Amino acid sequence: MFDKILVPLDGSQMAEAVFPLVRKIAEQNDSHVVLFHVTTPLDAMYYGSELMAASVDMEHTMRVQANTYLQHTLSSWVDRGLKAVAVLKDAANVPSAITSYATAHGVDLIAMSTHGRSGLDNLLVGGIAVSVLHQTQVPVLMVHPDETQP
Repeated sequence: MFDKILVPLDGSQMAEAVFPLVRKIAEQNDSHVVLFHVTTPLDAMYYGSELMAASVDMEHTMRVQANTYLQHTLSSWVDRGLKAVAVLKDAANVPSAITSYATAHGVDLIAMSTHGRSGLDNLLVGGIAVSVLHQTQVPVLMVHPDETQP
């Protein structure tokens, strides 16, 4: 039923709260899991020319850290005998990067954690999960971190 599952990550424990449920689904369906992380470029418009070189170094450091995190996370999935890959993407718009990847690569399910905020709080914080839900035709499984504990 779910051949390919996309799991957007940001390096936080909250994002990883979806892991137990995704592992169960992947084991039951012999699914491929895509651990997906988006790094966003620093906006050069806000930097003077002297800070531009520093922003390039910061972006490089962010990519290296994200890749290290993804590889470490991937190894824990592979060590459990699960089929998984890690994908690092650079993009300014995180929800669009998630939905574009899902569409282009035949993802059957996007599984992600959400804070579960609503109203004004959601508008102020951003709501990546909600944006993904509204932008994609792919089924989205949203899990609140507190609900993942048995």
